[in-house]
This record gives sequence, structure tokens and C-alpha cells, in this order.
Amino acid sequence: MNALGILLTLALTLTASAEERGMVELSGERGATVVLDGITLGVLPLKTALPEGVQTFEVISRTGLATFVTREVSFAEGQTPSLNLAGEGPAEEEVVTGTVNVFGPTGTKVWFDGKEAGSIPLVVELPEGSHTVKVLLPDGTEYEINKAITFDKGKPFNLMLN
Repeated sequence: MNALGILLTLALTLTASAEERGMVELSGERGATVVLDGITLGVLPLKTALPEGVQTFEVISRTGLATFVTREVSFAEGQTPSLNLAGEGPAEEEVVTGTVNVFGPTGTKVWFDGKEAGSIPLVVELPEGSHTVKVLLPDGTEYEINKAITFDKGKPFNLMLN
């Protein structure tokens, strides 16, 4: 596939009820940005909730080239479907990991993707991609964010949490 101008359509047919959203794991070119209806969902790999129906995703590579790929997914109870947005067939991709320095109020508890990582000051090893970060501040305030983590030439990623 010639990425210079060839656009394929990525459509998802989801079979959950109309009001439900189902979690879908999206993979493909690490660091590529996924856009749905003009809204950036995050950076691959990515786990996100999608409503039932046909969804058209734009996948923008790190070099800025946009591609579209067609996929169909159905939800089975207790399972999270996986979609590879790299083109035909499963992509063999190198997993890029690196050091994440987490900064914020001392004693703040942090979870990445549902797994407790520890308390600030904190240094963790994570793969590149989109991560769900849960934060519990010392005053009891709790919040959750999605954060795209990328590593520039092996340098640590610095994450500030307030």
C-alpha cells in the first residue's frame, strides 16, 4: 500500500445495543494518532469506548500521512475486541518502552491502566502509547486522565500531575 495519497476507509460495525458503548483495543503503527469525527482519540496503541454502528477513523502516522482502514467488530460478553489499524493482517511491531518520571504533590498515589504504580515521587517503565492514569491526591481528590506517552530518542517522559 502506497501511503502517499492512498486512503482506505476504516469502518467499524459494532453489535452492542444502541445506547451501549463497548471497549475496543486499537493497534497499529506505534505513535500514530487516531481521529474519529474530527476528535482525536489518542495515540496507538489505544483502548477506547465506541458506540454501536459504523465508525470512520483516520489514522495519522508520525510523519503526518493519513490512512483509513476498514474493519468490523462485534462485542461478545466479557471480551474486548482488538482492531489492527496497520493495514491487512496483523502487524508485527516493536514495542517501545521507556522511563516515565511522574511529578506532583508528594504522596500522591498513581495507577496506570488500572494497575497501581506507587506514590510520588515515582519513576515507572511503560510502553509508548495511550495510557489511563488514575490519580489520588493526598487531600483525597481523585481524578482520571488519558495520556499519550512517547519517547524522544530514548529520553524519559516527564508527567506532571496536580
